[in-house]
Amino acid sequence: MNEGGIPSRLDWVEKRTRCSLRALFADLSSTVKSDIESALRHQSSLRSAPLKLTADAFEHRLVVTAIWDLGNGAEEEAVVFRCVDNEDVIDVEYLTERNGKVPQRMFTATRRLSEDGRCVLAVGGQALELWQISRMALEEFLFGYIA
Repeated sequence: MNEGGIPSRLDWVEKRTRCSLRALFADLSSTVKSDIESALRHQSSLRSAPLKLTADAFEHRLVVTAIWDLGNGAEEEAVVFRCVDNEDVIDVEYLTERNGKVPQRMFTATRRLSEDGRCVLAVGGQALELWQISRMALEEFLFGYIA
């Protein structure tokens, strides 16, 4: 291992072959669910009081749904994580009642090997940890606009 934590020898072909999009999606789903549980424990710090805040997993989708109490009514929003096997990507989309629940792509993550040989997700070519992917998708959703 050299100074930067990069192995001096690595069978990267085998590592890349074993780098599974579905396994990454399952790990990302667990991370997102944990973040939602944490958000529920810290409701007073969220942008408004959620009437409902859930993370529901389906075969190739994870849907985070919030119904926010706006004082003058409620608004439903969702962030959807989709594992798209035939495109080898994870798409993250945002839906709200304001835009007729038309999905708006937030970003797309692809699998790759990190510089130290780990199977990770990358956005815009940058390898990220799963908590960073979750934060990219949920921070504004949970806390409102971050300046």
